[in-house]
Amino acid sequence: MLSDPIDSQRCLAAGAVDALHPDAELAAAGEALARRLAAGAPGSFAAIKALCADAPGRTLEAHLALEHRLLRERAGSADAREGVAAFLQKRAPRFGAP
Repeated sequence: MLSDPIDSQRCLAAGAVDALHPDAELAAAGEALARRLAAGAPGSFAAIKALCADAPGRTLEAHLALEHRLLRERAGSADAREGVAAFLQKRAPRFGAP
C-alpha cells in the first residue's frame, strides 16, 4: 500500500515470481519455459485456468464442486491415459489437443 520498491529477491521470497535469471540468460530461460508448457497437457491446462477464473468470486462449496467435476473429467481424458502410459513406459508424455 505504500508503493515501496520491492527488489527481485523479495519478490522471489514472497512467491510473486518463480525464478530469477541474469539478463544474459533470460531469453533462453523463457524459451525453455515455453517449450515445457507447450509439451504439457492442454486439456489439463484448460481445466486449471477454468478453476482459477473467478475463484475469488465463488463460494468454497462452489469452488470444490467445480474442482471435483474438472478432476473427474480430466481423469477420463486422453491426457490422463497418455500420462499414465508414459509413466509406466518410463518415457516423456506426448499430449495432444484437448
